[in-house]
Amino acid sequence: MTDTLALEPRTLWDHFAALSAIPRPSKREQRAAEWVASLGPRIGAQVRRDAAGNVVLAVPAAGTTRVAPGKAG
Repeated sequence: MTDTLALEPRTLWDHFAALSAIPRPSKREQRAAEWVASLGPRIGAQVRRDAAGNVVLAVPAAGTTRVAPGKAG
């Protein structure tokens, strides 16, 4: 396994390591889902759960107002 301490961006891999440390056997992912949901507000994401109970984090795009190539402006 790759040592995540050497990977960038550091914050992403810290979150990955924390999530990976949570036991989450099939059909018993509640603890991991709660951890992800609690992370949302700390990183400025909107948190919602879909009909299946999946946690969805939404982060608005930032840094540009340009129109994507091929799209009308």
